[in-house]
Amino acid sequence: MPSCQRRWSHRSWVSILTWLIAMVGMFATLGILGAQAHDVLIDSTPSEGQHYDTAPEEISLTFNNELLDLGPGAAAAVLQDGAGNEVAQLPLKLAGRDAVSDVPDLEDGNYRIAWSVVSSDGHRIQGLIHFSVGDVSDQDTTDTAHTAGNPPATVPIWVTTIIGLGIVIMIGIIILKLKRKSS
Repeated sequence: MPSCQRRWSHRSWVSILTWLIAMVGMFATLGILGAQAHDVLIDSTPSEGQHYDTAPEEISLTFNNELLDLGPGAAAAVLQDGAGNEVAQLPLKLAGRDAVSDVPDLEDGNYRIAWSVVSSDGHRIQGLIHFSVGDVSDQDTTDTAHTAGNPPATVPIWVTTIIGLGIVIMIGIIILKLKRKSS
């Protein structure tokens, strides 16, 4: 009776390894791209760095997708003065892609809103919005002149695509060199 066993050559193992590494690279790249799907703030009142002669009556945040309403406290904002001291807790009322809250009376000065919501994919996202009210000429304006702004919620998709393709190409080059050595 003939033997059905197949002897695996070095070349077969390299081919299988090549295929496995290519698949891992592809799925890793897709995983990186999928992680970029968090929702982002697309508009706000006040907007970043905005100056008001008189204090706004409400804040409004608009996102690119509908937010998840997970009950009281899941979506909230904290109003802080320019030094980072808490001025007021601002519970956010959610309506689709919008989150709104009333703002208490504010004195002249620099302020920031630290907001936090749950995006449509179930992940918590957060950010800062700096604004000023009234005469702030004699106050420290470094807070509203900051350079960080809202940190981007995601890395641009083209960056992750290039990184993923670079990884796959490097793996391919290494595998080709291994194949040539074994031949």
